[in-house]
Amino acid sequence: MFFSSRLAIGYLFSDFSFLSIYLASGLLIIILTNKRYYLHYYFPVIFIACIITSARTGIVALAIIYVVILIIKSLKHLTSNPLKYFFSLLITPAILLFLLFIIKQFRPNDFNLSSGRFESYISSFYLLKENWALGMGLGVGSYSINTGQVIPHNIFIQFLVQTGVLGVTFLIIILSLITINIYQSNRKYLWIWFLILLGAQFIPDIFHSRFIIVVAIILLSNNSSTIKRKDD
Repeated sequence: MFFSSRLAIGYLFSDFSFLSIYLASGLLIIILTNKRYYLHYYFPVIFIACIITSARTGIVALAIIYVVILIIKSLKHLTSNPLKYFFSLLITPAILLFLLFIIKQFRPNDFNLSSGRFESYISSFYLLKENWALGMGLGVGSYSINTGQVIPHNIFIQFLVQTGVLGVTFLIIILSLITINIYQSNRKYLWIWFLILLGAQFIPDIFHSRFIIVVAIILLSNNSSTIKRKDD
């Protein structure tokens, strides 16, 4: 029990949000693979593990990405089977509400969307004025020591205040190149990358998460035909 309102199990990760995104990306792989065996046996176990971390980031990111996939798929096939996909569009709000309800059971006294994030975003822009070009330097610990504040829970704002305009521009270029390469070689599994990037907008220092670089390497090094053969 954490802070009298947070029941959580962290496994191998020091940050519950990192863990929840890691598990949520596994759930999305199972969904995209669409194998009945995985859906029946692996999905429930990983889903429960993701829930008991008590971190909202992974589940919310998964829900948003899944809803987007469902909407795109429904609109694409609406003319071929209108009743089926129209029903799919109708149930998407119910899916979101259900997931939020489950998460709330684990954090009943701490369930606001900001959790102090917006305040840290605003204060970080004041710090940026001191050195807008190069920022104040990297390091989660040094940021807290030098400012007395929590590091911004957003990958772009964090890099903006720590590395300045030059650093965040370089980051955007790198992430864009990775996204383009994954799209060209692994289009189906690009959603996994999107899920991680979406989650990175609400957690501190995603590159400290131990798995994002590995996921990027896997997605970049495998082409669609290789993954398809593994799925078969």
